[in-house]
Amino acid sequence: MSIDIKKNRKGFSVVEVLVAIAILTISLMALMKTSVVVLHNTIRNEVRYKAIETLRNNINSLVSSVSFNNITSENSSCSLNVRNFTIDNCTIVDNVTSASGLTDTKEIVGTIKWRFMGNNFSYTIQTFVSK
Repeated sequence: MSIDIKKNRKGFSVVEVLVAIAILTISLMALMKTSVVVLHNTIRNEVRYKAIETLRNNINSLVSSVSFNNITSENSSCSLNVRNFTIDNCTIVDNVTSASGLTDTKEIVGTIKWRFMGNNFSYTIQTFVSK
């Protein structure tokens, strides 16, 4: 008595399944890395935007709170609150000088510096104020 063994099997071999799992794993890892990079850049840009906003507010309050003759240079520390964390190592330097060649005009150069994720950043705004 002879037993016929069907050689027409359907399905995937173990090697094919392992190759598919490896390709899927590598693709998912690349997608996760991309997500992390995008999130890092988004947070860095939010911190930068908050720093610029803080510097503009500082210069506006410096100009509006005192009379023209009393606008002077100023150094201060600040903190930037973005999402769920605070950046405390932030400094603002406002340099006020008489504008060269212009009477009754002062030049204000404001610079904000901060450290985020091991990198130093700074942003400078220059403006003129006249009587």
